[in-house]
Amino acid sequence: TSANTANAALADIAADNKLTPIEKHQARQEWDVIAAEKTVNDTQATTFGITTEKTAYGTAFQALATYLNAGTTWSSGIPSWLADANLGTTTAITGATFRSTWKAYYDARTALLNAISVKAKALADAAQTTANNASTAAATAQTSANTANAALADIAADNKLTPIEKHQA
Repeated sequence: TSANTANAALADIAADNKLTPIEKHQARQEWDVIAAEKTVNDTQATTFGITTEKTAYGTAFQALATYLNAGTTWSSGIPSWLADANLGTTTAITGATFRSTWKAYYDARTALLNAISVKAKALADAAQTTANNASTAAATAQTSANTANAALADIAADNKLTPIEKHQA
């Protein structure tokens, strides 16, 4: 009956060890986001020379993809549990493993993004220090040039006797 079907669906939703169609749609949305950002995160890590966190991130991503691919090594596309053909079915899972695999991914992603941020800040701080030093050097050079110009103006002036002219006289 319809009531039995509805009760069975509610029991599946409440069950910790079942991935229901509603949960699959949510997981698919998350998957689409993390799959899309992976290349960007990898590129930034490579650009900044971050290897340890990038490796951990790649490993966690692959572990999540393989888990969502029913334990079969994932290579590309959408993992089988989240594929369009399976979005309408309930899949038996181990709830604790499902959560811990997602958590491991997000922990590795956060560590990578933090490492990128730290490296970017260090490079920005170094660039700012270089700019500040260059500005100071330019100001010092300008002061020296102004002093030299003033001395040359004194030498060129007909109404001033400079120390050099005094020695020559």
